[in-house]
Amino acid sequence: MRQRYISLLILLLTTVLQMSAQTLNDRYTRQRPVVFILDESNYCESIVKAVANELGLPCRIVMKDKDEARRAFESGEADIILADDRNYQNSTCFVSKNVIDYTMARDSSVTETSMIGKDRQLVEALDNEFTRLKESGYISILKERWNHPERAIPEAQPIGLFVAGLLEILAVIFLLLTLLLMLHNRRMRRNANVLRKMIDEMSHLERFYDVEDNKAAHDLIHKYDAILCNPFVAISFYDHNGRFIIENEAMRQLGDIDTAPYRQPLYNAEGEVTNYFVAIRCQAAT
Repeated sequence: MRQRYISLLILLLTTVLQMSAQTLNDRYTRQRPVVFILDESNYCESIVKAVANELGLPCRIVMKDKDEARRAFESGEADIILADDRNYQNSTCFVSKNVIDYTMARDSSVTETSMIGKDRQLVEALDNEFTRLKESGYISILKERWNHPERAIPEAQPIGLFVAGLLEILAVIFLLLTLLLMLHNRRMRRNANVLRKMIDEMSHLERFYDVEDNKAAHDLIHKYDAILCNPFVAISFYDHNGRFIIENEAMRQLGDIDTAPYRQPLYNAEGEVTNYFVAIRCQAAT
């Protein structure tokens, strides 16, 4: 008989040690969440959800009136009850050190409630997390949302503002790109009109004249060979610094003249001056 009592005692001690060694996440899962029971519909619901979420504990909220909530908790239907701790002073329950105060919507009275439960580890974990959230200011935010819902900013509003701001930025970028494209097209049309005018002045095509054997001259000959061979227009090209590159035979026959007053710029796609050119109408040699 004595040996049986000793075995039973060892079994009980082993069970207690195993339960103590279990973590809250082992005991409370999605299949077995922490059940909170509240006796009023207040912002405490938001608090317990926030606290449980920070601890990584699945939870379920049950709302009942005060008497039904107490009976449900005492019968084991809930793990934590949020209530006045004065009703549990002589019980075996554990009470949180923090007191949650909130304003009742129906009569604007201030009510205080505590987190009360039979699992000491759970109560202490909830209490400590509540303290952390309170010190961070998050509890005050929840309280403000409950007491003054008209001041609460909808959660979707920051996203809406972000989207609106992003659309404004995209609109500005689109406008800038459109303006740049217009300027680019305008420069290209100006270059094209100048060259088209020069080509229109040609009466016929003859041979072209290569003045200097360098890359700049070859590039210009390749690009404007039809212009350079026109005997009725004296043509010469200069680089963006004004240094001579190439001229045709008609310009060469004019001799040493000052072409600076006749120079006109040519632009690239970026609007930069790449070359200067001179076009002087003249008579063909007889």
